[in-house]
Amino acid sequence: MKLLKTISLIYILLTLNMKCLNATGNFGHLLPFGSHREPSVKVLEINSVPQPIEFFENYVEPRRPVVFRGAAKRSRAFSEWTIENLQQEYGNLVVRLEARAEHDNRMPVTELGMGRDTVRHFLDNFKMLNAYVISQIPQPMEKDVAIPPCLRCGNFAKGIQDVHLFIVAKGGKTLLHRDPYSNIHCVFNGTKDWILVEDVYQDNLYQSESSVDEFGGYSNINIDAVDLKMFPDVTKIDYGRVTLNGGDCIFMPASYWHQVRVNGEYNTAVSIWFSRNFKHSIQNWDDCTNHKFDFTPMSEVDVLWRFSGKNETLTHGQTDINLLRFLLLSYANENNEISLAQFSKEMLNPKTSDEILQKLRHILDLDDVIRAERLRGLSTEKMKEIMEAINPSDVSNSAEFEYSYIDKEDIRDILHKLLEDNENVSAEKFLREYSVQLGGSSAVAKQVFDKLDAEGNGYITNLNVKKNFDGAVKKFLNADQHDPTTERLWLRRLRERDEL
Repeated sequence: MKLLKTISLIYILLTLNMKCLNATGNFGHLLPFGSHREPSVKVLEINSVPQPIEFFENYVEPRRPVVFRGAAKRSRAFSEWTIENLQQEYGNLVVRLEARAEHDNRMPVTELGMGRDTVRHFLDNFKMLNAYVISQIPQPMEKDVAIPPCLRCGNFAKGIQDVHLFIVAKGGKTLLHRDPYSNIHCVFNGTKDWILVEDVYQDNLYQSESSVDEFGGYSNINIDAVDLKMFPDVTKIDYGRVTLNGGDCIFMPASYWHQVRVNGEYNTAVSIWFSRNFKHSIQNWDDCTNHKFDFTPMSEVDVLWRFSGKNETLTHGQTDINLLRFLLLSYANENNEISLAQFSKEMLNPKTSDEILQKLRHILDLDDVIRAERLRGLSTEKMKEIMEAINPSDVSNSAEFEYSYIDKEDIRDILHKLLEDNENVSAEKFLREYSVQLGGSSAVAKQVFDKLDAEGNGYITNLNVKKNFDGAVKKFLNADQHDPTTERLWLRRLRERDEL
């Protein structure tokens, strides 16, 4: 009987796969990404972590991913990050959230607002929430994460950007995407299945329009059901597949395409982001010679951007100051002088370049020209000050993110629809529609309602909307918006100079 059931199941699966084949002439149609053929690219795996120079020469410079089996076991997080321990030790810390499935662009909302929560509240509800933690790690948790020896000297030690914390429930997954920085991703609980796609197949990945001119990016392919009629070149892609178990790490070169699925009811991990390698950057290994480095707690290591864990703006994913320094040095003339005016004109958004130029002159205390030697010697803190003037933290890192996320005209549409059949609308009705239709928080909805109902009647009418709408949505009008112009200009220059 069991044999008969097995044969029947095999027949059904073969029939379904043949239907997928017949639809397009290719296997894998409307099946998960990676079903079009068996993986044929071997992902390297080693049982130790190399020292920095070996890591650079064997993996970073040739852009070769590698799995470090067992490396994450050297972090305290591997043994201590149970749900109970995290709630007890770090429950009050604030973390950043995104939707659990990246194709769902509706941001999670909690009592803290849009896209953020406390560790305790998230862990109490994470199985039910369409959300996962992807956050700059709060500083009190840094002692639990060990920076591997391969990043402990040379350019690596000066280029650790920040460390991203992941807490995910079963079913979490990413789009097929590439990260703007090199990173080492370490899993502490659960497992993660990775699909890796080499650079040579970039033109077969149907990346989004915005991704073409940005350091990071994503593919338009539906990774759960690849439509090979719409995306036929997917069949040309060879790929590698690997599973990270709790205790394993993987090195992922900057802008290397990959897709990840989360297994297990509860999964914790970190990604250590560090400066990408440029072809013509100068490597300095002076502090590496005659040293053998070990795993070191993050709290004892220099990291460019850190987060307190309080309910304030994060610097999650901030632009690399080493990239900025490298880019500025590319403007040095034959006299080793760099014109800030020329840099601002060519590398910044024309709408803000004059204002930023004045800020740079003030920060550096000069009229226009900075010598290359002085730029090379600027402290990390001074470079961070320059970066924050040029490229403020992403708006999604702010506690005020909701005002940028929601369009004021969508609020107007809700009000008009509610008032079509009613002379007045109660706070309860407006708050419900604001939440359901726009995905916003009740706290912000209440602020909007109270300003519309300036007279305090407990309801709003068409007259209220006409008189008070602009004042009620003022914060939405003045909210910051993400501006990709600078990133695209910088990437274009680096491509033109063959630095990537």
